[in-house]
Amino acid sequence: MRAILGAIGYAYASEFGAYKLALTSPQAAALGVGLEFYQASALVHDDVIDHALTRRGQVATHVAFSKLHGANGWRGSDSNFGQAAAILAGDALLAWGGDLVTQASEVTGNYGAVNAFNHMCAEVALGQYLDVRNENLPLNGSDGEQMVAQSLAVIKHKSARYSVACPLIIGALLAGAAPASPTVKALETYGENVGAAFQLRDDELGVFGSSKVTGKPVGDDIREGKRTVLVGLTWQLAGANGRALLSDVVGNPDASETQIAAVADLMKDCGAYEKHEQLINDYLKRGLACLSHDALGASIIADLQVLAQVLTIRQA
Repeated sequence: MRAILGAIGYAYASEFGAYKLALTSPQAAALGVGLEFYQASALVHDDVIDHALTRRGQVATHVAFSKLHGANGWRGSDSNFGQAAAILAGDALLAWGGDLVTQASEVTGNYGAVNAFNHMCAEVALGQYLDVRNENLPLNGSDGEQMVAQSLAVIKHKSARYSVACPLIIGALLAGAAPASPTVKALETYGENVGAAFQLRDDELGVFGSSKVTGKPVGDDIREGKRTVLVGLTWQLAGANGRALLSDVVGNPDASETQIAAVADLMKDCGAYEKHEQLINDYLKRGLACLSHDALGASIIADLQVLAQVLTIRQA
């Protein structure tokens, strides 16, 4: 996904008329691989932080390294080895990603792409910290409105910008677009809003999706104590009994499927699910509304409109 977004940004700030053609450029291809390496790095580290056992239906990287340790009968703790090896693997992927973006920038002479890539990496680290911090805040006594605001801040810094906005911007900067140009500003506004809708949908699928489709056990975010916008809205709208249920289940690693199902029912019954859906639609509309023919042109607008639907109307 991020490779395509980078190619879209590159295509419409250069002589290429379509992102598929832009991918034939060695610079855009290198950028795409670099962005995907960074994505892999972020996922490896995220799974370590969340103690996740699987990723897209496969064992998480730290679990794979742990199994390698155990299968060979090495000394020491297999879990400690798995976590250490995964952290190092994630670091290597991050370095390789940055190196590829730098190589592409050296060819084009547009080093703004490197600066934007580095800023993206730092911003995701901030968002990851905010996410971890939110998980460790006490749930009882929390203000629902504040919880939603904190969750939206995590989405902006950890997900929305690096998932959609930054790849588009970095691609455009690599092709020579000025950071303050109407094209870059339109791509940024589009990316932040569609990226937020993308993450909100992802959080929703974590509760209401199918594990066979998403590749992730349903309810794991609840067990891990993720303070998603959906959880915040539920806390805001639920009564005393509903909040008591949330206090018992959110952050409980041993929560049963029955308890997870009860939380899902509560989310729908109190109106949080409906409000969450409306929030997704609002972000999507704002993202599409910023697409100006003067700034982008008809071809890129058509691509971005299709992409927005793909990212937000999905089952996985």
